[in-house]
Amino acid sequence: MKEKFQKMKITSLQLQIAITTESLAAERSQKLDALECLKTLEKNQDSLKEELERVQQNALTANKKVETLEDQNKTLQKHNIKLEDQLERATNANKNLEREKDMILKYSMTLEKPCLIYEAQIADAKNSRDDVVKQKGTALRDADIL
Repeated sequence: MKEKFQKMKITSLQLQIAITTESLAAERSQKLDALECLKTLEKNQDSLKEELERVQQNALTANKKVETLEDQNKTLQKHNIKLEDQLERATNANKNLEREKDMILKYSMTLEKPCLIYEAQIADAKNSRDDVVKQKGTALRDADIL
């Protein structure tokens, strides 16, 4: 009986060894899977770090572009203000010129009537002179004939 007991104990121990060996193999497999997973995570982490650096560099570049555009916008706004001022001055000068033009036109209209009268008087004077010259010429011919 002692032999049977020892055989049972040996069988029980062999069974425990088999179970422990399986458990150990499963644990090793899990550890290997965990190591593979860890390596994959480290690769992903490195890849994400690189992507983060690229994104940060892109953000810096974008911020510099924004600053440049803001500076250009300020410059354009200042130039726009100058142009608006010049336009206002030119508009005022144009209004003044229009007023002066209207005054000159009114003045020229007031001068036009006397001018027409003077032109008529000059025409009459020329006609009178022409008549006098003709009469003088006729008188000289008549005097030569006599």
